Amino acid sequence: MVMRSADIVSKEAERRRAKRRELMAPGLVRVPGYRRKMRCIIVDASATGARVRLSHEHPTQLPDYVVIGFDADRVEIDAAIVWTARDEMGVQFVSAFRKTSLPS
Repeated sequence: MVMRSADIVSKEAERRRAKRRELMAPGLVRVPGYRRKMRCIIVDASATGARVRLSHEHPTQLPDYVVIGFDADRVEIDAAIVWTARDEMGVQFVSAFRKTSLPS
C-alpha cells in the first residue's frame, strides 16, 4: 500500500517533533529556478520533513533549498536540506503543500 502525503501526519511522540511514517513513494526533487528535475523515492515523511533517496545525484551537489514533489498526490512542498548521507538527504518542510506546477 502506497501512503499519500495526507497520511504522513501522526500524533505519536518521538525524538522529532512529528513521527515519521514509511512511504517508499515515488517523487521528484527540483531546484527552484531550474527546469531540471530528479527522480527520487520519499522513504519516510512526517508533517515537518522527510527522508529522500535520490536516483542519480548525490545530495551534496544540491543547494540548501529544493522542492519535493509527491507523485501520488501531485503536490509539492519547499524544503531545506538538513543532512546528507550517500544517496539520501533529510529535509525540513518550509512551506505548505501546494498543487504541483510540473508534470511528473
